[in-house]
Amino acid sequence: MNLPLTLTVAERFGLILAGLGRAVAARISGRGPGGAMAAALILLVCARIRRVDGQIQRLLALFLAGRLRVVVGVQAQRGGAGVPGVMRRVPSRFGWLLGLVPFEAAGFASQLRAVLAEPEMVALLEASPRARGVLGPLCRMLGVERSVLRVPPVVGEVAAGRKNNSTKKLRKNLPLWEMVYLWQC
Repeated sequence: MNLPLTLTVAERFGLILAGLGRAVAARISGRGPGGAMAAALILLVCARIRRVDGQIQRLLALFLAGRLRVVVGVQAQRGGAGVPGVMRRVPSRFGWLLGLVPFEAAGFASQLRAVLAEPEMVALLEASPRARGVLGPLCRMLGVERSVLRVPPVVGEVAAGRKNNSTKKLRKNLPLWEMVYLWQC
């Protein structure tokens, strides 16, 4: 079988999210008891990953074709059809997936950072606020800093009134992965 030597950004992004979904399903389902809870969590996480992948693939295809329209002031609708609100929710803490599948999620987060730094993705993120909004929950889930989604300010532009919150307090009784993460920041 002959594989292409290079992959497009869209293909790389799709492969990363497909691999993440498989890793989450394999790791969480092998945890034993708590099958209903594990199954519900797998379904929610994988559904979110598929939704993000589909939306970004569409936005990237429109952007590369030159047909992406930027609509300002319209917010995305929340929720899914026919699923109660409680069942749609996944944890919202920054990097929460690293606690469930630490090694796999960290690897895919690193790959996601690399893809988001590609020129095509940077251009998409600059052109489309919707792409930044779609990628936000995925970045939060994987512990990827949201700064990779921000459009760099124009030279000479000053962010007035913002405080520097770069110092972080270490709290006791944190999981090891979170302590390591905070130490690296």
